[in-house]
Amino acid sequence: MKAMSLEDDKPINLPDEPRFRVFEENECSLLGRLLNPECQAISRMIEEMPKHRRVVGRVRGIALSREKFQFIFKREEDLQTVLNDRPWSFNH
Repeated sequence: MKAMSLEDDKPINLPDEPRFRVFEENECSLLGRLLNPECQAISRMIEEMPKHRRVVGRVRGIALSREKFQFIFKREEDLQTVLNDRPWSFNH
């Protein structure tokens, strides 16, 4: 429980350079983080979320760090379904 945190992270500022212009690629994506990374495996969460939300084959999960992740959806409808279906708890 001591590893859990609801504190906001500092914003990520990306310079206005071509290598950071990825808005179109990421317009249907969802960023998140585990609240208890000591007890939650990010790889398992990335594997389970598409099954639980019924979007298998239409979303790609990426581990950005030990506790942060990104899901990139092929269709905006799938992203909206996941957002409307929240919250989602993983491994307590």
